[in-house]
Amino acid sequence: IRMDRFVRAILILVCVCWGNEVLGIEPNSVFKFEPYPKQDRVLTVIKDLFDPMADQAHWSMTPTGLRKTFYCDATHSHMLGGMQYSNHIGAKYWRTYQLPTPHYAVKISLQVFALGSTDGCNNENKYLGPDYFRIFIDNKEVVTDCSMHSWGFPPFCRYTTSSWGGDMAKNFYFEIPHTAPTLTFQFVDNSNQPLSDEAFGFNSLVIEVISCSKSCATCSSADACATCHPSASLQNGQCVCKFGQKEESQSPTICSALCHPSCNGCRGQNACQACGKGARPASPNLCECNPGYKKVNDSPLECEPIKCHPSCIVCSGPGADNCLECPRNAELKSGKCTCKAGFFAKQTNPLTCVKKQEALKCPENARLVQRGAESTCECKPGYFEESKTPLKCKKIPCHYSCKLCTGPQESRCLECWDNAELTKLEDGGRTCECNPPNILWQTTPDYVCGTTFVKYDEVN
Repeated sequence: IRMDRFVRAILILVCVCWGNEVLGIEPNSVFKFEPYPKQDRVLTVIKDLFDPMADQAHWSMTPTGLRKTFYCDATHSHMLGGMQYSNHIGAKYWRTYQLPTPHYAVKISLQVFALGSTDGCNNENKYLGPDYFRIFIDNKEVVTDCSMHSWGFPPFCRYTTSSWGGDMAKNFYFEIPHTAPTLTFQFVDNSNQPLSDEAFGFNSLVIEVISCSKSCATCSSADACATCHPSASLQNGQCVCKFGQKEESQSPTICSALCHPSCNGCRGQNACQACGKGARPASPNLCECNPGYKKVNDSPLECEPIKCHPSCIVCSGPGADNCLECPRNAELKSGKCTCKAGFFAKQTNPLTCVKKQEALKCPENARLVQRGAESTCECKPGYFEESKTPLKCKKIPCHYSCKLCTGPQESRCLECWDNAELTKLEDGGRTCECNPPNILWQTTPDYVCGTTFVKYDEVN
């Protein structure tokens, strides 16, 4: 019997050493990550629970009133969680960290202990456990594990000596995308027995914050900036200074102009190299829009023509009184362009001014009239517009007594034949009457008033 006890003790000692070697577990050990590919990557390392007794004050837990730490004599260290000697099933532990910005990912490692008679996984559904733990980052589940029976044997923290189970430990690590300025780490114990029988605990928490490239304001991956400082430009995934700018800072890239932002490049300090489209130098270090142009871009300043009234060549706005420059033979008065003295407006869209002798020559039976600033041709009284382009005027058919008229009625005369007078009627109409009145119209094929004979076919 004594030999059996001796052999059993030797076997336990050998197994403990073997388990430590296989798991790589050393006091306060953590998983070592591979080096990062970029030299300009800023890595911030947050270490917690390497001294759980001191660090536990920064952690919150439910239920309240439980002891937060448990001692593992195999590693000569404490853990957060572990056996609580309470009848409460399950516990939660969490802490929020402030992280440097900008960053795009975090790598997290920790050492987890499974204590007591943990029963491992349900093969079909790990959430049925019956014993498992969960890790949440910012309320999002990132780890669920119930594989403690595959971690290794024999009893590790020397708490359980029963033949059906034992204490175990394992290093966990994972990497997740992360850009928020804070990170909340939460560990949830989902063992299905009271914490005095079986429990999970953890220590040696390391959070490695992987920053963006130094030039970025924010980033979407190790080598791709998402946004830049407003003074910098995003090109090929990096934040760079534009032409004519100098770099003031590298983390993130902050740029300042050698000259005024309106310049299209700089020759040197306070000296524009050129101005943008539609702009001109206002001073050696400033560009302004050309007269008659409006701004469409600030840096560099770019301008486009303002749509002017047809009477203007250059303007400050679309109205007829916004002219700055007038066409040939026109003059500017109170913002308006009008033809100079001795000139007519041959057309108004655009305004075209010509000398009087160069004014429009109207076709037969048409006359030149002035309408505002424009001269135009229209049919003479007694004629109607048979066509507009080209203008063609035709005589309106009249009563036989009328030479010209506005209609076929006897009272629509405009002009009379010889020896007849135009008489105005009470209703506003006009008629032609022979003069003297005792000479009558003859109703023969030739109409006669006095001694004047007019053939019918000549009248109509």
